[in-house]
Amino acid sequence: MAAYLNTAFSGLRRAAVAVLIFTSATAFAQALRDPTRPPDAVVKPVAAADAEGEVLQSILVSPRRREAMISGRVVKQGDTVGDAQVIAIRDSEVVLREGNTQRVLRLYPQVQKNAVAATAASKTNNK
Repeated sequence: MAAYLNTAFSGLRRAAVAVLIFTSATAFAQALRDPTRPPDAVVKPVAAADAEGEVLQSILVSPRRREAMISGRVVKQGDTVGDAQVIAIRDSEVVLREGNTQRVLRLYPQVQKNAVAATAASKTNNK
């Protein structure tokens, strides 16, 4: 009887150790950062809208058309948004004109592009 209990508890101990190992590995894996995730500046939504309330949500650029979604509405060049007219749709921004003033709505206002010197870029490519 003692040998049977010893064997039963041995199997139970092995199962408990296996459960602990698998759950700790899962917890560790959940703490790892996804290497394909975009930077936080791109993922976090912009809290404040433009001064007039318009928010540029997306841009579609193809050889045949250029469209933007501003505050839930699809617009093309020449359309109006509020009192402003869409005068240009670029890869990451839309230019609006209201009277004599122009406003630029940026898709990612918190992301800034920096120019790279040509010599630095060619050194990188030659390595």
